[in-house]
Amino acid sequence: MKPSVYALMFAFVIVTTSVFAEEQVTVPSAVEQNEVQTTDEVKNAGVSTQVHERNRIRKQEHKTELMQKKQDKLKAKMERKRERLMDKMEKKNEKMKEKMERRSERLNGAESGSGSGRR
Repeated sequence: MKPSVYALMFAFVIVTTSVFAEEQVTVPSAVEQNEVQTTDEVKNAGVSTQVHERNRIRKQEHKTELMQKKQDKLKAKMERKRERLMDKMEKKNEKMKEKMERRSERLNGAESGSGSGRR
């Protein structure tokens, strides 16, 4: 072979070796960097999980409070409704008693002959 071919092969080997050596040097640093990122991601994932859990609990408590307020409001409404109904029934009973008293007075008065009853 000619000396230029040897020189060309030698140059190819040197270039390939230097490129391969750079890749080997670069690759471990990239791996280390990825490991650091992975560790940070794991830590951040743990923190974000805690934050997510805290927010979920807070949201659930808020829902519970809203449901409790809604139930209390409904209970108060039903209580007012019941009170109004009881008052209405009480008034109705009072009127019925008065009506029955007037009727009995009329009947008793008609029997006694005072003339207050209908004829």
